Amino acid sequence: MRAKNKPLVYGILSGIALLMFYFLLMTITSSYSNAVEQFIEMWYLLIILIIGFGVQIGLYTYIKNWHYINNDVKASVATSTGISTTSMVACCAHHLTDVLPVIGFSAAALFLSKYQTVFIFFGVISNIIGILLMLRVIKRKRLFSEDNKHLSFILRYNLNFALKSVIILSVIILPLLVYKLYKGG
Repeated sequence: MRAKNKPLVYGILSGIALLMFYFLLMTITSSYSNAVEQFIEMWYLLIILIIGFGVQIGLYTYIKNWHYINNDVKASVATSTGISTTSMVACCAHHLTDVLPVIGFSAAALFLSKYQTVFIFFGVISNIIGILLMLRVIKRKRLFSEDNKHLSFILRYNLNFALKSVIILSVIILPLLVYKLYKGG
């Protein structure tokens, strides 16, 4: 595989792997038909989460092709992987309530179930932040050539402003979402 295509292939494969993880977990804890039903119900959030995760892995691979990987990039990908996986688990949590009480984790299952939207939202936000952090690394270290039209176009924008805006919006929206769910709305 050519190094130029590697980020795209790895990004797509990692997105597919996350989607497969979701369907596997849902099928194990419930059934395949419930997995499909749940996916259809929350497709817009799950697709954003899957694409964001794939983009991050693609960017990580892109940066790695330039032989530049620092601890910030590694931490961003590791954190996002954990959060994306937890978000997928939270999506399936109301089905885990059937299994977890048997092994003594009913409170955890109920918590995950009640706040699954918050976890998925948090996963999406962490993906966006991770993507912006990696784009900043690419821009700051000039890990791109001007003939890469898509990347050059994206890197024209003020990524620091975008990152701060996403963080501020998430700090405002996340507590409101938790409050709404807590009050049963």
